[in-house]
Amino acid sequence: MLVGQDVPEDLASRVASFDVAYTLLNVVEIADAAGLEPAEVARVHFALGERLGVSALQQRIVDLPRADQWQTMARAALRDDLHAVHAQLTGEVLEATADLAVADGDDPQEVAARRVAAWEESVGGVEKAVSALTAVCTDEPTDIAKVSVGLRVVRGLLA
Repeated sequence: MLVGQDVPEDLASRVASFDVAYTLLNVVEIADAAGLEPAEVARVHFALGERLGVSALQQRIVDLPRADQWQTMARAALRDDLHAVHAQLTGEVLEATADLAVADGDDPQEVAARRVAAWEESVGGVEKAVSALTAVCTDEPTDIAKVSVGLRVVRGLLA
């Protein structure tokens, strides 16, 4: 459908594969727990996902075979785990950078990017994780072993 509307195939595939509604449930839960506006949490969540390459890993999970019940269940479990880890990391970014919250006159997108960058500096190892995740997500063909390693790389960023 998106490709038919002149959206580049790569972008259309990424957009269609990322389950935004599921993600937004996590965003609302995080916002509720932290006492923040959901829009602020969403900006940080998506900025973090973009920095780490979460959508590429999500696409790799979508690309896994579903030839039988077990493959389908494994694929769903990996997808759920990725969403959960991404949500946990978002919470950690928000907590670690609470002093960088959006103030009047700030561009909210820029603040979200600054928060992710500040978190990245404080935890270290993000560049190495992004590099490993990029390798996992560009190596063909996609298989459950590579996706599992990619998920482990993302999980390894948790405090």
